[in-house]
Amino acid sequence: MSNDVEQLLQTFLTRADQAGLGNYVAVLYGSHARGHALPRRSDVNLLLILDQVDPARLRALGPAFSEWEAAGQPPPIILSKVDWERSADAFPLEIADMALAYRVLRGDNPLASIAVDRADLRRALERELRGKMLRLRQAYATFTGKGDRLAELAQGSAGVIQFLFRMLVSVAGEAPPGDAQQAAASAGRLAGFDPAATQAVFAHRGDPNWRCSDEDFVGYLHAVEAAARFVDQLQTGERR
Repeated sequence: MSNDVEQLLQTFLTRADQAGLGNYVAVLYGSHARGHALPRRSDVNLLLILDQVDPARLRALGPAFSEWEAAGQPPPIILSKVDWERSADAFPLEIADMALAYRVLRGDNPLASIAVDRADLRRALERELRGKMLRLRQAYATFTGKGDRLAELAQGSAGVIQFLFRMLVSVAGEAPPGDAQQAAASAGRLAGFDPAATQAVFAHRGDPNWRCSDEDFVGYLHAVEAAARFVDQLQTGERR
């Protein structure tokens, strides 16, 4: 992890410590915890778990959140202990991914006492994949032949698709890779699609000069369609 990110985290935690929250938990997750963050492009993801969440505590966190936002980062997730204990069925994808790589910055390890049901994970994954499939179909019908717009839309979805492919590998019973190119390759092997177009999108994520060809966008769409079919057909007691 870069020194800039470490400093950002320490500044935020110092402000949170000064907020009078009592005992609280702070967890770093996502690409920075996995060691696959893209410099100056990947978000720094934080989870905060408080004994209770109320307006007074939220106001007390204001200085920490304002500085965090000024650094261009998405606001940390705030949950109460009760919220966290009841969240496994509501946020199975997020918690399963978090459990694969995380760093506890304050408090006790919250991942040690929570488990995601694989059936909940499979259903949530299929729902998200099908939602992305529908939006990519709409995008292609609207912007076919317009490489700049297709690139913008493909790049905008790439982070989520990488996440979903990583979860596909996990729900199939394999250790998911953190690297985007490997995630596409592993998902392609399992779901039966050629990962080349998806890997091209991932490779150009954040490149403002890239233009996505119709061929690459269609290949990217086909990958998401194949992934959705695979997850739909994968029984929760089965390992492929």
